[in-house]
Amino acid sequence: MNFALDALWWELKTPQVRDLASLLTAPPLWHSGVELSHRTLIGEQGFRYLLSLDERPESLLTYLQDARPQSHRLGIYAEHLLAFWLSHAPHCQLLGQNIVLQEHAKSPTLGALDYVARINDRLYHLELTCKYYAHAQPLPQQLRGIQAHDTLQSKADKLVQQLAWSRHDLFARWCEMQGIDITNIKAVTVIRGMGFWRDAAVPMPINSYAWRGVYLEKNEVWQHLEGTRYAQVMSRQLLSPLRVPLEATFESVAPLGEAVWCAQLQQRPDGFWHEISRSMRLPCNEC
Repeated sequence: MNFALDALWWELKTPQVRDLASLLTAPPLWHSGVELSHRTLIGEQGFRYLLSLDERPESLLTYLQDARPQSHRLGIYAEHLLAFWLSHAPHCQLLGQNIVLQEHAKSPTLGALDYVARINDRLYHLELTCKYYAHAQPLPQQLRGIQAHDTLQSKADKLVQQLAWSRHDLFARWCEMQGIDITNIKAVTVIRGMGFWRDAAVPMPINSYAWRGVYLEKNEVWQHLEGTRYAQVMSRQLLSPLRVPLEATFESVAPLGEAVWCAQLQQRPDGFWHEISRSMRLPCNEC
């Protein structure tokens, strides 16, 4: 996995801070053409703030617990991680989250905007998505998630529609109520995740520098590397590379059975086992 040697993952210890760091620093899985730059999102003091947050993560943990204590969905978790950053990072101000567009309380919902935020004194409409797609061929129409209908192409198309909500009259009405000048808002994306495929070359809009894992067929065996151990990656753990103690690992991948995501790990000087590669196989009933 191409984040394995990044010093950031050697340094950060708190799982939630590591996940937040991945939202801030990971490359997009595909190009939307309007990606918010990492430099803008992180800011000049961002890395120092992440390190201090790793030392004292209580504010982040409390925020996540208060925001959605019962939800185990990755999308909801990621949404609140980024909301924390936009409301606490020194250069950011969160102005709105999950802004629902509807004429009145009983009318149908037309859509929703993920965030409206001020970053370095500029206004943004941000759409966040974190996706994990697999297929032997790295094509937007073929790469897909656990559900067959969830493809990279369909999500990319939906994201274009979501970006357009900041041009809707109902959003203009919301901005007027908040005292926000809608003409100054820029619609941008924060796309994260991983792709699992075989070919080296990838077509646009897939990012050739995206985090990439190993694609495995139904009964295919993952080639073992000397000195490595394995762990299952649960859906809530997908955002960042695993860092786990010995007792959370296995000598071989066999005990993990037909798990969708598995991690290959190596021990580092801190005594923990760190992820160096990740595999994905589609569920048998979906192959």
